[in-house]
Amino acid sequence: MTDNAFRDLLSLVSPKITKKDTVMRKSIPAEERLIATLRFLATGRSLEDLKFSTGISTQALGHIISETCQAIYDALRNEYLKFPTTSGEWKKIADDFYLLWNFPNCGGAIDGKHVSIVPPSNSGSYYFNYKGYFSVVLMAIVNANLEFLMVDVGKNGRISDGGIIEDTVFHKKLIEGTLNLPQNNETKYGLNFVFIGDESFALHEHLLNKTFPPVRINWSVVNSNKSKYHNLGTYTSSSPAPDFFDSRIFFNSFRNDPLNVAILAFTKSMLASVSIFFT
Repeated sequence: MTDNAFRDLLSLVSPKITKKDTVMRKSIPAEERLIATLRFLATGRSLEDLKFSTGISTQALGHIISETCQAIYDALRNEYLKFPTTSGEWKKIADDFYLLWNFPNCGGAIDGKHVSIVPPSNSGSYYFNYKGYFSVVLMAIVNANLEFLMVDVGKNGRISDGGIIEDTVFHKKLIEGTLNLPQNNETKYGLNFVFIGDESFALHEHLLNKTFPPVRINWSVVNSNKSKYHNLGTYTSSSPAPDFFDSRIFFNSFRNDPLNVAILAFTKSMLASVSIFFT
C-alpha cells in the first residue's frame, strides 16, 4: 500500500476509531490502530507475534482489529461495494463481460467460499460442511474485472451454496423481478439478462448454471465460455490475491467467533475490490 493510499484510508476511518485520552492512560492513536490491522490482514501473524512489532498488548489487539475492520467496511462500502440499481449500470457490467470474457448479457458470476472456523461451544454440527470441516460461507457476485458487486458472509457451512443464495436479498429481488435488469429488447440478440454459477444454483430465467439437458445441440462453444466465466467467479470468491481466504488470519484466535471471521472476510473483500490493499 502506498503512503497516499494509507493516508486516504486513515482519514476515512479515523473518526470511527479515534479514542479519547483519560487520566489513567493515553489512548492508542488511530494511525497505530490502522497499521496494526493492515499488518494483521496482510501477514496473518498471531497476536502474540504482532504485539512485539506494534507495542500493543494482545488483549487490546483483539478489540482493535475487529473494530478497525468494521470501520474500514463502513467507510468504503458505499463507494466501492455498490450494487447496480439501474438498467444502465447492469448493461455496463454486461458490456465488460462481453469484451473481456466473450459472454453476452451477463450481470455477474456467483460462487461461494467456505471460510474455516473453530466452531462455537455447543454448536454441534451446525457449522460442519460437506468438505469435512467447520466453516462459515462467503457468497459473492463479481463483475468482469474481479470486483465484488455483492458479498454475503456468515451463513453456517452446512447449508449448500444454492440454499445460501436463496436466503439473500439479491435472490429475493431476482425472483420478484425488482433488480431493474435490462429487458430482452435491450440485450444482445434479444436473450435474457443472466447471472452464472455452478450446478449448486437452481436454474432460473435469469440464472444459468453448468447443467444442461441432454438435447442434441453442440454446446461446446457455450460450455467453454460459461466454464471460463464460472472460473472467474470461483477465482474471485476464493483468491483475489494469493491465499486470500486461506491465509493465516483465519487460523488463530479469531476463528473461535464466526462474527469475527465474517468481519475479517468482509474487510478483505472490500480492500480487494478497492485495490489499495494489494498495491
